[in-house]
Amino acid sequence: MAKTAKKVNFRVDRGIRINGESIFPAKGKAKPVVIGIGESLAKELAAASKGAIVSDKPTKQLVEKSAEDAELDAAFGSEEGEE
Repeated sequence: MAKTAKKVNFRVDRGIRINGESIFPAKGKAKPVVIGIGESLAKELAAASKGAIVSDKPTKQLVEKSAEDAELDAAFGSEEGEE
């Protein structure tokens, strides 16, 4: 059985790209961009000075690929950039 990864909330301070989606910090410090991601990815991004792990509620939802979509992309390639 697959082990579920622990999710944490991550505040974005510099632009990042996750699952083909660009995520940029908010202009101004009034409302920071907080996303929910896996703990290991959050630690890597924090080490790269892209943001910090926080306890705030996520303000942006990421689009997650389903297992079936991931298998099809692995077999046939993704649709992005075919036009």
